[in-house]
Amino acid sequence: MPEGKSRMKKTGKSERIYIDINDDAPAMEAYRMLKTNIEFSNSVNPIKKILITSSVAGEGKSTTVYNLAKVFALGGDKTLIIDLDLRRPVIHRIIGEKPEHGITSLIIGKKTAEEIITPTKTDNLYFISCGERPVNPAEMLSSNALAEAVEELCGKFDIILLDSPPSAALADAAIISRFADTVLLVVSAGQTSYADVENSLDNLKKANARVAGVIMNNVTKKSRGYKYYNYDY
Repeated sequence: MPEGKSRMKKTGKSERIYIDINDDAPAMEAYRMLKTNIEFSNSVNPIKKILITSSVAGEGKSTTVYNLAKVFALGGDKTLIIDLDLRRPVIHRIIGEKPEHGITSLIIGKKTAEEIITPTKTDNLYFISCGERPVNPAEMLSSNALAEAVEELCGKFDIILLDSPPSAALADAAIISRFADTVLLVVSAGQTSYADVENSLDNLKKANARVAGVIMNNVTKKSRGYKYYNYDY
């Protein structure tokens, strides 16, 4: 994805950059093209649940989730983001809302799916935050309760985007991929190492994840010679 206007937010001891893209900006057009490619793939194999991950932290994974979800919502699709990065959740920071309860409350049976869905300022766009961070993220992601909840939500939304932790060194994304229709890997041009991308793809393939392609993020003229596999969206 091309670079866009950014804003800096402090999160504890670290700082993260989120991309704030106007609807008519060139960067948003790149997300529209990505949406079109997904819809084209949907004509061959039904795609409703999209898992978006990265190799390592800081590649723009959650920003990609939000902007792609926004494009689907603006196009008329009732869209849901579920923050399944139970280790370092940031979707609620990007959206600017922090609900008391999130997906972890559903997994442990404290709340129903309906009770944790939060609307955003964008029409047709909703999200479920992480909620309280658990001490056992991988175990919670492996629960039948989560898989059943995602299937239930499929009946309420046209498209669901799943944000997960990076996949090079953690099993979380591979676990989540079991109930995703397709997986997209975000790669930061000029930053992500070949080894990290390779580890991510290996981990996902071992889980029989349906990896559709790689999203090249932070593309500049300098980084356009940066080459990876034959995956391309």
